[in-house]
Amino acid sequence: ANIGDEIIIKSDNFKTIYYTIKDKRRITVIVESIDEIVPIITSRSKSNNEQALFEVYIDSANYFLKKDAKKSIEYVTKAFETVSYNKGSKHQNTIAFETLGDINLYWKQYDLAIDNYKKSIATLSLKEVEATIKLRIKLALAYNLNNNYQESLTTYKNLINKRLNT
Repeated sequence: ANIGDEIIIKSDNFKTIYYTIKDKRRITVIVESIDEIVPIITSRSKSNNEQALFEVYIDSANYFLKKDAKKSIEYVTKAFETVSYNKGSKHQNTIAFETLGDINLYWKQYDLAIDNYKKSIATLSLKEVEATIKLRIKLALAYNLNNNYQESLTTYKNLINKRLNT
């Protein structure tokens, strides 16, 4: 497989696993019964295993985003559990909250999408927030779809003003 390829591991004996190749590292996936999926990506350190497992769960959540909201949210929950909210890196928390926001936005739970996009933005430093235009646009869209038109306009105006000032 090449970087960017999605691997799908499927059997009647266990839940399907979806994993997108991120780098040239060798991976091993170990699965358990159909009742619980426990993929373990082997690498040289525990933090690399946790990061790889986090990525597997986020990739799976994104795969199911438009197919099965419950399953998608379960994968994000498992991603949080691999790194725990307090111990996870800011980057991991940002990704997980953004993914939850995307799930909620797609399934028209706009108030939850807003909350999760705000949490995603809150995990970033001020300098990083400036670089997350895409995330702020998603927040503005969620405000708009939730009929929070003033918040949507304010978010868009702030983005335009910051862009004009740089």
